[in-house]
Amino acid sequence: MRKLLVTFFGLGYGPIAPGTWGSAGAVVVYLALLLALGSVPWWLLLILIAAACVVNLAFGRWAVGYFRNKDPKPVVIDEVAGMWVSLLFVPMDGGFRSVDATLRTLAICAAAFFLFRIFDILKLPPAAQLERLPDGAGILCDDLAAGIQANIVLQMGLFILARL
Repeated sequence: MRKLLVTFFGLGYGPIAPGTWGSAGAVVVYLALLLALGSVPWWLLLILIAAACVVNLAFGRWAVGYFRNKDPKPVVIDEVAGMWVSLLFVPMDGGFRSVDATLRTLAICAAAFFLFRIFDILKLPPAAQLERLPDGAGILCDDLAAGIQANIVLQMGLFILARL
């Protein structure tokens, strides 16, 4: 069960760049919720982020030992949490109610995904420093920082585009 959760139901075993697979899985869950509910309330997304963080922190030490690596590649629950942070409070006006709204929603999710992966790879401060924390905290916190950075850039970009 621990392995299933930390690999986000096996996505961490993706053939290349497992973090990308985990991030993509987080976007798929987000879009499924958006489709089912019409919107993803911030509090629901916050609960999902908290749940991913709890899983990561609860099983981080186990994962480091099991995979014999300080930041095991198959562990992608941290990318899931970070990806959801990058979508937190992002306006998804319309969701899937029209073709235009659907295209806008998919474009915003793609931008969030791209930005999150870039910031996760670059490890700009404070992400690089946070990665040095022990066990699950180090695995998780650099991705939360990348999610925050991606969210800020995405929100600024959406603000500027709305003014054009």
